[in-house]
Amino acid sequence: MEPQILVNRIITPDGTELISRHRHDYVTYTDKNGQHYSVDGGDVYLRRGFDVEDYTEASLTSADPFELLRQHIYRGGRGKDGKQPLTYVALKDMNNPWLVACIEYEEEHRPSNIYLPYYKMELEYRGEHNIYIEEQDERL
Repeated sequence: MEPQILVNRIITPDGTELISRHRHDYVTYTDKNGQHYSVDGGDVYLRRGFDVEDYTEASLTSADPFELLRQHIYRGGRGKDGKQPLTYVALKDMNNPWLVACIEYEEEHRPSNIYLPYYKMELEYRGEHNIYIEEQDERL
């Protein structure tokens, strides 16, 4: 079976990371070198746009090690009240209550979400490595 795209991203020559987070999330950027770059396709396909092919491909798939994935899989959130600005937090940095809430929500409402197994793996990883991240900010 073909590995599943989990993180669709490139790094431009000036070090800017461009991430396409969902199927029609077309992200563009003009690098400090004056060249234009774009990514599209989220977790469905990899599409690139560029003036010069001098970017670094940095996408990750289900075939990559979990230690790497947990650093680059992000979850978006608008805070407990849903009124905060949208922020993306790496799986490794999500607080434990939020992580557990995401697992419960996805199991009930979207059990086929491709990220659900990785949320569970993160919780298991934390248990094995004695990691607990307290809830420190109402928005997360």
